Amino acid sequence: RAESDGHGTAVAALAAGAAPDAPGVAPAANLLSIRVTDATSTSDLFTLSRAIVAAVDSGAGLINVSLGGYTTGPVLDAAIAYAAQRGALLVAAAGNDQAARLTWPAADARVVSVGAVDRAEQQVSFSNSSPQLQLSAPGYGVQSAWLDGQRVTLDGTSASAPFVAGAIAAVLSQNPGLTPAQAAALLARTANDTGSPGADPAFGHGIVNLGTALNAANPAYVDTAVASHHYDAATGQMQFVVQNRSGRALGGLSLEVLAGGAASAIPIPLLAAGGTFVAAVPVRAEALRTAGSLTFTTRLANPPGTPDARPENNTRTSILAAPEKP
Repeated sequence: RAESDGHGTAVAALAAGAAPDAPGVAPAANLLSIRVTDATSTSDLFTLSRAIVAAVDSGAGLINVSLGGYTTGPVLDAAIAYAAQRGALLVAAAGNDQAARLTWPAADARVVSVGAVDRAEQQVSFSNSSPQLQLSAPGYGVQSAWLDGQRVTLDGTSASAPFVAGAIAAVLSQNPGLTPAQAAALLARTANDTGSPGADPAFGHGIVNLGTALNAANPAYVDTAVASHHYDAATGQMQFVVQNRSGRALGGLSLEVLAGGAASAIPIPLLAAGGTFVAAVPVRAEALRTAGSLTFTTRLANPPGTPDARPENNTRTSILAAPEKP
């Protein structure tokens, strides 16, 4: 049936579009479109479940679901199991309600759940959070295709999910021996470790980074980064996360930290490919309250003679604001 609101067109274009002004992540991927909403853009568990089974029976290895709800049932569980048993993988939007839980089918552990971030690599306020969240991707101010050749700007985890689905397709294109689940696991291992160190409810394993994933086995590829500044209120420390996104281990890195007019240099031990190092600096609560805010700048230096594919991510500045008085 013909599409009525353009949402499916926009989602498909983000995953596999080929237009110069609305490119998709994996433009060579084959698309199968199955409508699951009615004229009012609503759906139900049976219709979604039937579509998942139909997609699998049609040979789909990746199924993007840019919708969700807070109820589930045996019919959806059976459809997800049917897909998993046949090697197909679902990628689904986490939800847009600023909730501390995921919508279904993203809430199912067999599904790759995706949250939304903005251009500053911050979680968008509406994006749902959960310890089950697996990955994050752009989901604010994203341009895509629309009906009748139009272009539209999208906000929502509905836009984030096809970024990840497209990235999985791109990894599979370069590595045809992998299964969709293995490709998704590679993206999780190579994601930008944003937020608190390691996986967290706001970002999952981090923000999908297709370039890092595609170069994970390339020893000539070097990219080191200050992945995150995170304030740990429980310990009163600023945590600076350094990530080796290279295709090989690197030693001889150093991190310069500038805070409160003082600079310090922190040597970093040998980092395995994909490894992270966390430098923690205590924040004096009294100084923060007095100043109102503190600015932190970090600069990461590679060993002499070591080029960096993305030197722009070696520097990061953040401002920590004092908590509001009760």
